[in-house]
Amino acid sequence: MVTTENGTNNLSYTAKDGDLVFNQTPGNVGTYQVELSAQGLANIEKALGTNYAYPQASADVTTKGTLTVNQGKVTVTLNGSDGKTYDANETLPGNLDLSKYNVAYSASVYSADGKVQKLTLTANDLQIVGNATNAGTYQVELSPTGQAKLEQFTGNNGANYKWTFKTNADYKITAATATAEVSGSNEKAFDGSAVTPVEVNSNGQILVHFTYPGSNAQSTYTLQDGDYTWNTKDGKAPTVVGNYTINLNKDAILAHLQAALNSQAGSGNVTIAEDDLSGQASFNITPKEISDVTISGSDQSKTYNGQAADLNVSGLTISASGTLTDTPLVNPGIKASDFDLYDADGKKLDAAPAPVNVGTYQARLKANALATLQKANPNYTFSSVSGVINYTITPATATATIGGS
Repeated sequence: MVTTENGTNNLSYTAKDGDLVFNQTPGNVGTYQVELSAQGLANIEKALGTNYAYPQASADVTTKGTLTVNQGKVTVTLNGSDGKTYDANETLPGNLDLSKYNVAYSASVYSADGKVQKLTLTANDLQIVGNATNAGTYQVELSPTGQAKLEQFTGNNGANYKWTFKTNADYKITAATATAEVSGSNEKAFDGSAVTPVEVNSNGQILVHFTYPGSNAQSTYTLQDGDYTWNTKDGKAPTVVGNYTINLNKDAILAHLQAALNSQAGSGNVTIAEDDLSGQASFNITPKEISDVTISGSDQSKTYNGQAADLNVSGLTISASGTLTDTPLVNPGIKASDFDLYDADGKKLDAAPAPVNVGTYQARLKANALATLQKANPNYTFSSVSGVINYTITPATATATIGGS
């Protein structure tokens, strides 16, 4: 609007491009003066005619206009998601896959020279809320560095906009899968009792070994009753001498293994399933060492009758030191032929014929019969057998008859 000196305002002029200028280039938030340019003064004089007196120069026009640049408002939202399987290591911003994240703006933001500004993400522009080590979902947001960088892009120390920063981004750590393998061996000497869990675990020789992110040689589990099965016919713990196999009872042990993993690796970080179980252990029940194995039999005798001696073994007894009351030595069916006969001078007699003549003899067990006795009693081990059966052939009473006349 053009106003005359006497105050009338019925004169009007519509400004054209170039008629007005700013006292400084507007860009940042603030108020700028709008002034009439030399071109504008000339155009007004031309439009209104010569009936009016005009300022000599545009600088003499004292009335100024104003242009106010108000602060813009923008909401900046970080979007995206990334993740990994639990590995016992903290995820840092530098570990993030930046291609999985992007920044959205509620409105375009400009620098003071009018150029649209966008943030190209770098690792320093993001931060993870919390220690991203354990399994879970963590919020990812623009870091103070990223926020400041974007603000500086728009000039005026970011004051050209009222900033609101939001996040719709996260980082997910899912549970890892563990494996568990039982291995090792142990043993005990035969004692007539079933093998107990304490005996299985004695000396820590049989263990379940875990493998999972962060595991080490001490990542183990000690078997409890019911965690394992035996390869015996009835599936029960063995009692007699032998070598036995221990396998994991997958139905019963899983809950125990998971509890151990929660304790070692942290709850929720590692899981385990039936297919993750393997291995077997062995347990050996060795023979109990005994001593003083003795075969006893009643002394036997007969009166000389011209027939070979006939050894009676039906009444034999076998005893030893160290046997269990409930597990005596078993007679494998020792026969008379399992003995050698010796004369009073200790000389071994031929196997046949048996002695016929009057004398004192001893029956001693043959070496191969010792092996038979050992085989029949596998729960015990011994190296010798003592004891003899005395056999005596006494003279017959002769009757003398004198005849003649």
